[in-house]
Amino acid sequence: MRINEVSSLNLNEFNPFSKRSRQLRKANIAGQKDLKATADNLGNEFASYLGTKGISLKQAGYSDLEDFFNKKNVDSSNIDKTVPFNTKRLQQIFMAKAKEAMQGQVKPAASTEPTAKASSAYVQTKDAALKLNAKEKRRLIQQLEKSISTKPAKKATVVDKNFDKSQKLSDFGKVGK
Repeated sequence: MRINEVSSLNLNEFNPFSKRSRQLRKANIAGQKDLKATADNLGNEFASYLGTKGISLKQAGYSDLEDFFNKKNVDSSNIDKTVPFNTKRLQQIFMAKAKEAMQGQVKPAASTEPTAKASSAYVQTKDAALKLNAKEKRRLIQQLEKSISTKPAKKATVVDKNFDKSQKLSDFGKVGK
């Protein structure tokens, strides 16, 4: 915040110089960044969805958006379809859906098929690993390679108690038959 902006504020309500006010402002900015990142992520997923269908973003329409939201189990009934469909409108929709999701207002779309809960340790670990960035994935792979022994297991050998180490094995002839 700049000094000239401080004079226009009511200092009784908000003290920009206090530590708590700075923390609140940082938290507010972080929340806005999270919201924007969530909306951008939705946009990327939608573009990926369109790519799998072989449709460009300019050719997409509200029906494609509804199909995408149904696939993600998000209610799309509150989308106003009278406004022309373009990228600016699409960003507004994604921002609104991200706000709903962050505020906990998301209602899943009506689904006729039962949803199975994936609670196994494998699924949770796999999902967590997929969320890692490339550098973290490399480090995880290195740690796993270290923990897995690459040397073959040592074979158990039978030792004859009467065998004298000073003698050669060839002195006894063929061994084993």
